[in-house]
Parts: sequence; structure tokens; C-alpha cells
Amino acid sequence: MNKNILIVDDSSYFRTALGDILCSIGVSSVSEASSGSEMLTMLQQLDVDIVFIDIKLPGFSGIEATNIAHQRYPYLKIIGYSSMEDINYINSLIEAGACGFLSKNKNNVDLLKDIVEGKLTHNIFSKGLEINNRKEEEIKITNA
Repeated sequence: MNKNILIVDDSSYFRTALGDILCSIGVSSVSEASSGSEMLTMLQQLDVDIVFIDIKLPGFSGIEATNIAHQRYPYLKIIGYSSMEDINYINSLIEAGACGFLSKNKNNVDLLKDIVEGKLTHNIFSKGLEINNRKEEEIKITNA
């Protein structure tokens, strides 16, 4: 697939694992950043189609980095992820400009494939997501 992906996470292990999954489903270009500031620098240098960003990052958070990136590159598809399934974090991420949230605790392979193939463009959430012990069907995600 002809998509340029940027993975932003302070865990090199997670960046490598997600990159391997993306390559296994046909993505040919995966770049990595370990912080929000590094991501913003890379966005100036690379032609990126999709960013997968962790909420918790050193320096400023993934939410702050998403907000800045969305203001500079409103066309950019940014999808947050975390092992923390907290509605406040997720809503803040969506309000900052992300088009979805994936839980690190879920198997997202089919969802990732649909994302990179362009089948999903917004309101992207892990299947079976439970936020604060509530199923996704019970949650009304705000979208500012």
C-alpha cells in the first residue's frame, strides 16, 4: 500500500511491533518518532498520510502534539492509542483533531488494515473497547 505512516511512541519495542504489523499488511513506508516534538519535526520533513500516536509521551503529551499537528496539517489522519482506556483522555484526543483511538489492549490488525486501505476515515475505535468499564456502545464520544 502506498501510505506513509508515522508511529509516535516512547517505547521502541511498541514502535517496532506496530511497524512490523503494518508491514505485514502491506504498508511499505513506516517512520518512527519517540516524542511529540520529534513527530512535529518529522512532519516538516516527510510526506506522511497517517500518524499513530500514543497519548502518554515525554515532553508534551500526544494530545498536545495532535492539536499542534492538526492545526498545521488539517488533512493529516491522526489516530491515538494507549493502554489507558479513559474517556477523558479519548475525548481530549478527539477534540485535539484525532480521528480515532485504538487500545493497545485489543487486537487491531483488521482495523489497521481498513485504516491504511482508506476504508475508515473518522470515528475509528478499537472493536470491543471498554472505557471506564463501559462498552463502546454505551459511550458517546464527543467530536468538536
